Amino acid sequence: MLEVDGITRTYGGLTAVDDVGFTVDAGEIVGVIGPNGAGKTTLFNAITGVDAPDAGRVSLRGEDLTDARPNAACRAGVARTFQSVRTFDESTVRENVLAGALFGGQRRDRDAAARATEEALELVGLDDDADRHASDLPIAARKRVELARALATDPELLLLDEIGSGLTPVEIDELTDTIRRIRDERDVAVVWIEHVTDALFRGSDRVLVLENGSLIAEGTPAEIRANDRVAEAYLGGGDDDPAADPTLDAPATPDAPATPDAPATSAEPATTDSAAAADPAVTAAATDGGDPTTADEHGTRGDASPPRPDDEATR
Repeated sequence: MLEVDGITRTYGGLTAVDDVGFTVDAGEIVGVIGPNGAGKTTLFNAITGVDAPDAGRVSLRGEDLTDARPNAACRAGVARTFQSVRTFDESTVRENVLAGALFGGQRRDRDAAARATEEALELVGLDDDADRHASDLPIAARKRVELARALATDPELLLLDEIGSGLTPVEIDELTDTIRRIRDERDVAVVWIEHVTDALFRGSDRVLVLENGSLIAEGTPAEIRANDRVAEAYLGGGDDDPAADPTLDAPATPDAPATPDAPATSAEPATTDSAAAADPAVTAAATDGGDPTTADEHGTRGDASPPRPDDEATR
């Protein structure tokens, strides 16, 4: 269904993604792991049109999306979430999800959008919280709001960027079950970036591993767990390093914060996921990734500013 062929993205002298290619079948859950700065979010940006690749091709069911803007990718069936939660806090949960149904994906009348909203809320387990303001919810529930908003666009492919970050082990397990339920009930393919590798291995059919922008391994969760190269890349050591654990049940250690004498080195552009809630044309911004200037020209799941390659080292 999804074909990514030879995607490359550079920023000056930095190659953030280097000739990466893979496929995703309909209804498949594919996990993506790698150290901080490996190019994971840049890859998502290239697939969704947030930041077009310098080389390579992206297609969904044969339709070329390589140069498509985010709104076009959305209407072709690609939805995504971002690392940082961006709900519209003064709106209810239902209104947040309705924004995705109305302004993301294929345009529809309000009655159809309302039905899609209720179905998405039920699927992610938020139907009892639908009339609460998003600001009243804990972080785990707000992440589900973003997930429901993406689902309300009726995607064929759902890209999840570290949706488990900041959650407790119990919340991550529940979220993993929800992701598998979405795949089973909607036949939606999922590509899932996550540092919580234990949950990702439990929920994925196949795993891709990135290091320094390159795809270094691909296989089942069991194969990736046993791969010495993956252990070395992800944890910084091989069999002779006592810190290396081939089960990869621990996330990568974040980079140390910059000091005045040693500024952080840029490794991958930041995900730009903020949106202006005041303009109804951008009320589905968290589920697209395009320029939210107008709904008709630029789509609705967009970022208000272009991605900057200066923050990834903090992830």
